[in-house]
Amino acid sequence: MQYEDIIVERVEGWMEITINRPEKLNSLRERTAEEILSSMAEAEGDRTIGAVVFKGSEMAFCTSIDTSEFQLNPNEYFDFYRKRKSSRKVNLLFRDVVPSPSR
Repeated sequence: MQYEDIIVERVEGWMEITINRPEKLNSLRERTAEEILSSMAEAEGDRTIGAVVFKGSEMAFCTSIDTSEFQLNPNEYFDFYRKRKSSRKVNLLFRDVVPSPSR
């Protein structure tokens, strides 16, 4: 996969994923989440990778979700709903990466 929003490097036994959207303080959009999930799937299938390290480029690690993709114009509520519906990749990323609290 060609990456636009991340940089992936393999380092002796682990993979480094750098979120590379400094103009947006490394906020996540659908493409970013899709790229991270893809690179994590690649790491999971590689026995030489024992860990994945996440980094942010330049000023910030990650400032959450890029909401600029959800700007509404008049009469675009249906399109907004479809964009929200398609944001499942960001939700999948959070579910896969952020540990859930112990019960």
